[in-house]
Amino acid sequence: MESTPDAEEAHTVREALGRYEAALEGAVRALHEDMQGLQRGVERRVAEALRLAGPLARTVADLQRDNQRLQAQLERLTRQVEALGLATGVSPAPGTPSPPPAAAVTDRAPRLGTARFSSHATFSLSGRSQVISLGSGRRV
Repeated sequence: MESTPDAEEAHTVREALGRYEAALEGAVRALHEDMQGLQRGVERRVAEALRLAGPLARTVADLQRDNQRLQAQLERLTRQVEALGLATGVSPAPGTPSPPPAAAVTDRAPRLGTARFSSHATFSLSGRSQVISLGSGRRV
């Protein structure tokens, strides 16, 4: 059987297609391996981030509890100072704000500023109460 030019060309094309198919399969296999390596790297980083975030989350929760406890304590002390002022006849200076109740406050950032300001006002009022309540003219 004699080979024709068309048969030789078809054979050459089939061989070229076979090599092309093998090259594509190799490239897909390499991409798949790269993707698995990337996935393992991301999983390691996520696990590390979670491991590091655990103590941070606990610390933040502790600080939030401490903040709530201190805010409640500040409000109790403010009420005590106001009651002491009323009992001794001393009224707060005009324009001295009282801290709003904690239940009405949903945003923490303004609450912290208010608490700091009112604590200064509370201590100032407390100092005036001591000076007036001593009555002997001595200053503390």
